[in-house]
Amino acid sequence: MMQLQTYANPTQLWLAAAAAHVSIPLAGSLACLLGINVGLIIRATPGNVGFFQFVYALMAEQFGVPRNDAIAVSLLIQTLQILPLTLLGIVLAPEFIFRRGKKDKETESVARKIEEEKLEHHGPLSTAEDVLKRADKAGVSPAPRNP
Repeated sequence: MMQLQTYANPTQLWLAAAAAHVSIPLAGSLACLLGINVGLIIRATPGNVGFFQFVYALMAEQFGVPRNDAIAVSLLIQTLQILPLTLLGIVLAPEFIFRRGKKDKETESVARKIEEEKLEHHGPLSTAEDVLKRADKAGVSPAPRNP
């Protein structure tokens, strides 16, 4: 299976370029793939945003592909890699996406417990008088001071 994956990745890049009418040899697609994989080891930008496109364009230019065409192909490649898996995830596990607004029993019990604790709590103690009143009511009021 791993060997099939090894041959499929450069072929996928080559087919994506062919679909966009960009001529790049299979060896160029392999070079792009190697450059991307080696380049992504290093965190060049936050979240590696745009780095895939940068490295693909840099490598494809070495094989005579114009930079703008290479960037367009790299965006197509990422779309081809992300979109099918995302759609498959939605089909196979819709409850994780469409769960919005639904509550499970555990969530409801935690929310109920929080609401009960809010009702028991008297809110922030804003003044010294409030503190003394509550302390007196609880039977722990401080001894009066002699002036």
